[in-house]
Formats: sequence, structure tokens, C-alpha cells
Amino acid sequence: MATINKLSDIPGVGKTTASLLLDYFKNEEAAVNAILNKKVIELSSIPGVGRTKAIRLIRAAMEKIYGTRLRDILRTDDAMMIYHKILNIIASYAKTDYTKDVLQIYFPLPSSKIDIIKHRLAYFGNARHIITQISSDILTEILSNLSKLKPLKKDIRLKRITDRIIITDDEKIYEKLQDAGYSQYITVDLITKKEMLRDYLQGYSIVFFISRHGIVTEEFSEVDNLEILDEIDETKLLPEKIIFFFSSNLDVIKAISRLAELLESYSQVGTIKDILSDVDFSNLKQMLKLLTMIDESGDIAQGANKSIDRYRRLVKELDLLIAEKELWINETIRNKIGSSNITLNGRQILSILESADNEAIDADRLKQYLPEDVTETILETIETAEESLAEELQLTDEEIHLLNGIFPRTIRLPIEAITSRVDELTEYFKQKLNTTRYYLLQNLAQKLKNLKEKVLSALQCFFELDLFLTIGRFALDYDLNIPEISNDYHGATFFNGRNLFLVQQYLDKKISEVVPVTYSVGVSPVKLEGTNDENVIIISGANSGGKTTLLQTILQIVILGQMGFPVPAKKSFIGLFDEIYYYAKAQGVLSAGAFETSLKRMAELVISKSPKLVCFDEWEASTEADAAAKIIAATLDMFYENKSTCVVFVSHLADRIRKLVKVPIRIDGIEAKGLDENLNLIVDRSPRFNYIARSMPELIVKRLAKTTTTKEREIYEKILSLFTSS
Repeated sequence: MATINKLSDIPGVGKTTASLLLDYFKNEEAAVNAILNKKVIELSSIPGVGRTKAIRLIRAAMEKIYGTRLRDILRTDDAMMIYHKILNIIASYAKTDYTKDVLQIYFPLPSSKIDIIKHRLAYFGNARHIITQISSDILTEILSNLSKLKPLKKDIRLKRITDRIIITDDEKIYEKLQDAGYSQYITVDLITKKEMLRDYLQGYSIVFFISRHGIVTEEFSEVDNLEILDEIDETKLLPEKIIFFFSSNLDVIKAISRLAELLESYSQVGTIKDILSDVDFSNLKQMLKLLTMIDESGDIAQGANKSIDRYRRLVKELDLLIAEKELWINETIRNKIGSSNITLNGRQILSILESADNEAIDADRLKQYLPEDVTETILETIETAEESLAEELQLTDEEIHLLNGIFPRTIRLPIEAITSRVDELTEYFKQKLNTTRYYLLQNLAQKLKNLKEKVLSALQCFFELDLFLTIGRFALDYDLNIPEISNDYHGATFFNGRNLFLVQQYLDKKISEVVPVTYSVGVSPVKLEGTNDENVIIISGANSGGKTTLLQTILQIVILGQMGFPVPAKKSFIGLFDEIYYYAKAQGVLSAGAFETSLKRMAELVISKSPKLVCFDEWEASTEADAAAKIIAATLDMFYENKSTCVVFVSHLADRIRKLVKVPIRIDGIEAKGLDENLNLIVDRSPRFNYIARSMPELIVKRLAKTTTTKEREIYEKILSLFTSS
């Protein structure tokens, strides 16, 4: 096999494409490995490459390595149509775009690649069996999580962090920070005096100071918001960058973690053991617990930490709670004093208190004119409000003092909280929120930083698992089995084969049954009764009897087998073909030019000595019947001489051709036993070997001859006599 060491070794990779790949992967080896390892998803995500080109690049690389192309094997558009319809059925079982894409890289291989075909058959051979070993509930959940897998976002775009700063007194460290891109996300500064540090400590929740010069003295040793480092540590400086990879891919990574939990008990089963060999089950399961701590924005998730939840609530609701408490204080004072019966009328006192606020009357002087009960009522109400507010804010013992005096002890109405104190309190809670959040994120980043590569490895493994399970589920539903393949003969024999396209209709409940068929073309290790390794065959039979279906079934079994996939037959033997041709039924008589082209193609097929399978479906429809019979007969005589070629013609001219051919060919018939009362064929779908089947017109004439009046019967009997004498 050819080797690929550089991008220029891959057909179709020009300067533009190579530049796109190198810009993304940074080096040629990584770009080549991505193509050879079939990383369709990653290649598709590169701007300017896209999904279609990614598949084309990988297929071109595979074709270069295998030394053959898809079109070298499937030589006609109709054969390609069969192949693509098969792929579409398989792809319907895929849970990831990866599998849908990578399936297009699997194509039938020639006889020279028998080792690769056997390797694929061994790999996919037990997929169906393994599917049956997984409980239906677990399998459903596995498939559900596989459907959540997609390429991981690597373009990390954090919001700029404004409450922290990185400073250093070392120019080289400063340059490294700039080169590493830290200034994109957080302020980075170079300082020369320790006084600058003091200013930063007053303006930021956390100051990171990377120093090699001992500029920090004892006066800063006990400062809470100073983090002193001796080297650049991303986990501490920018934990959000590590966290954000996980948070921006949260659903995918949670699915990966859950798959690790679900599949650990199956990790030693058959081929799954090899597929999941790079999955670190232990760490991925632990990661699932860590991921419950963060949300999709990269922040600490609601409910993950009580302190964070409390600080968030306080920052968000403090102004509202203060306003509510102001309202309560003023209403309580008004109600108590307004209903009192003191020497001064209660309403008069309220009027004095309210005017005191407007006219800036000195509070101490005002106390001289008010009863002592009034002053006590006001002060007690304010104290009660502060105690109540402390409970609502769930303040700790260390925090209660923060509320002392937040409401002024003034003898006036309305009572309003001191704005500067409220601002200080809000700022306090914001700083507590920021610092608590930071240290939690730092702790998480420390635990997650080494898991990124494990996530990437697991994702690729689970993509491969989806492909494996896709083939397994497809094989289970369509009753597929592994064929025996060989280069010692050229032919195909199968037992209880079922046409995939009919099975699809059956599974969709569009038809009631699919009748299995046993058949043989060419040489194989087993001989069906009535056959003798014939390599040239004509299939005869009534319209709608199943001739085309049989032809397609032969092609499906050979194409799938040479792809290295299980085939729709209980047991099968395939002697590999290097070329596969299929000519579907012609739509009307061909023009002179088209007919000439058709004859040239047929001549090329006769001349070619490559092992090949050639299937024609009613080729005679392309021209006049008598001429077609002569052309087909002469061609079959020549095909007969090439024993490595198997030719199957579906034709209504079997009897004419039999009289014209000079070599022993086999004519099989799909026999219609008769017509039911609605003139529908009653067909025996299993072909009869060496038998020319009756046509549908003959059956209809025969039925009319039996069921009509005497005069009409004479007409039908006369017509019928021509069928039997021909």
C-alpha cells in the first residue's frame, strides 16, 4: 500500500487547502494524521474546508493508500445508486454526524485488498451480537447520549475580567504574559514601585503579583486580596479559561461522562474493549460530579455552593430589601405614633417629624419638644428593622456589624437608609461574591486542567463506538450476517437473502412480508441443486415477479461484503470482484447515438479480463426486441469465455436468446403460479433453476380463457395456443 507523509501526497490537496490545514493544525504532521485518522468532524470545522471537502480529502487519502477508487469498483451510475441507497439506510441508524460522514469513506474494495476486507468483517462481525448483550434500557440511554456528541468548541472567547489584575516587576515575565495573550482577558501591568501595588490592592478584588525581586514587604503579607506567585500559572491567573472549555461544551462533555458511566461494565466485551481502550473511565466519571458545579456560561452553577448563592442574592436584592425595610420602618412609626394619645396629638407629632426632615431642624432640639415615648418608638423600630434585615440577609456573626447604623437614628420622617452605607454593603457583597467564586473556580480548574485531553480521546472513541453500534443495529434489524470471502473463485452464493430495500419497506410497515431467496451466480464452494457454477445467467419471469429485486439483492450482498460489512443473507459466499456493473432498466428506446454508446460499453466489458460482476435489467428495452435478442446472445457467448466474469441478464427474451446462444448458459425463472381474483400475480419468489418462467400476459390470457363465455373463450384459447407453441 502507498504511504502518505505530507499533504501534497494526497490527491486534491492544492496550495489553498494545504494553507488552510496548516493554519489550523500548526504543523503538517498533525494535519496529515487528522486526515488519515478520519477526523471528519474536526476537518469540517475548519473555515474554508467544510463537510463535503473534508470527506473528499479523507476518501482521496484512503483511495491513495488502497490504490483504488470508488469509481474503479462501482463502474456505473446505477451501481453507485445501489451503493448510496445502502449507505442512506445505514446512516439512518447513526446518532452522530461523524458516523454519517465517515460511512461515505467505506466503499467496496477489490480482490487485492482482501486482507482489509477481512479485517473490517472481523471488526464489524460481532457488532450485532454485542448489541443483543446490552440491555434495552441501557442501550436506549447510550444512544441518547451518543446523539448529543458533536465537535468540541476550541475557540475560547472569555468576557473580559475587570475585578482582578495581574502585575509583575519583571519585564521578561511581563513579555511572557503578553505573548501568552493574558491581556486579552485581564489587565496586565508592569510596576516599578511598591506604592503602585498599594493602589491596585484598593481597586481590585484580587491582585496577582508575580515577583522575582522581593518587592513585597511585610506590610503586604497579611493583605487578603493579594496572591503572590513566582511563576505564570494559568490555573491561578485565569481559571476561567480552563473552565470555559468545559462550560462551552457542557452538554457534550456531560454526555461523554455519562457514557463512561454507562459503558464501563461493557468495556471488556469483544470489540468494545478495543474501541474504548483510550477512555479513562475513572476520571470521566469523577468529572461528571465536577461539571455539576458549573453552568454553560462558565460560572458556578445555581445551587452548587450556598455561599455563592447567598452573595448573588444579596447583590441582586439588597436595594429592594432595603427599600422594603424603609417602607416598613416609616409605616410602623406612623401607625404607632399616629394612634397614640399623648399630650400632643399624634398627628401633630407626625407633622413635626415630617417638617423636621424638610426644614432641617436640629434633631437634638427636636427631642426637647417631643415626648420620650416618641423617641423610643422611632429608635426601637429602627433597631428592630436592622435585626430583621440581618435575618433576611442571613448574615453571619462576623457580618452582623455591617448593618449597624445603616438606618440613621434621626428624629424625623421619613427614615431613609444612608446611601453611602448601602453602597459599601453592596460593594462588600460583590467582593465576597467575586473572591469566593474565584477560589471555587481555581479549585475546579486545578481538577479539570488535566482532563481536557482525556475528554478529546474519549470523544473520538465514542464517535467510533457510534459507527460500530450503527452497523450492529443495522445488522440486527435487517438480519445481516458475515459472508465468507475468497479470491479462489469468482461468484456469489447466498441462502435466504433478503432485498434491503424491501426490508426497509417492511420495517416501515409499507409491505406485509419479505420472502427470502436462495441463489447462486458463478463459482462458489457450495453448489445449489440445479446449478453448475454457471457464470452467465438469464433470469426470466413475469412483470412484478421479483426479477429486478433479485438482481438488486445480488448486488447488495456483493457490495456490502466487499465493503467489509455484514450482508442480508443467512449464509453467503463471495468470490471477490474487481469491477461491479449494474445497468438498470432502460426508460424507453435509446437514440441511435445512445444505442451505439451502449454497444461500445458492452464490448469493453467483454474485452476486459478483470474479475467482474455485470448485471443487466431488461437491456432489450433499449431497442427492437429481435435485434436485442441477437445482440444479447452474441454477447453472452463471448462473456462465457471469461470465467472470472459473472453476468446476469434479466430479460423477457429468454426463450429467443436460448435458441441463439452457442454456449451453455443457465436460464432461471421466477414463476408466477397464477393470478388472484384481482388479477394480482401469485408468485413463487424463489427462482427455479434452468426454467423459463411464464409471462404475465400468458397468465392473464389463460385466466380469461377459463372464465369467459364460449364465444370469447375461443378467441382467448386461440391466442393462448400461440404462447404454448412458440
